[in-house]
Amino acid sequence: MRHRCPWADAVLTGRHNTAMDEYYRKWTPAATMVAVNNFSAPGGRFELDAIAMGPSPA
Repeated sequence: MRHRCPWADAVLTGRHNTAMDEYYRKWTPAATMVAVNNFSAPGGRFELDAIAMGPSPA
């Protein structure tokens, strides 16, 4: 099921990276990240999980 919520409705995000230094060098935002060796998809570089809180369906 796909819901169409804008990023402004995101209340939590988590990211899994294979190369942490590629994305964050001198500045790092408040975030939860997990360094991993690889993903199930060959060539994958990151995975993003997001939880959003949108309007209730009518």
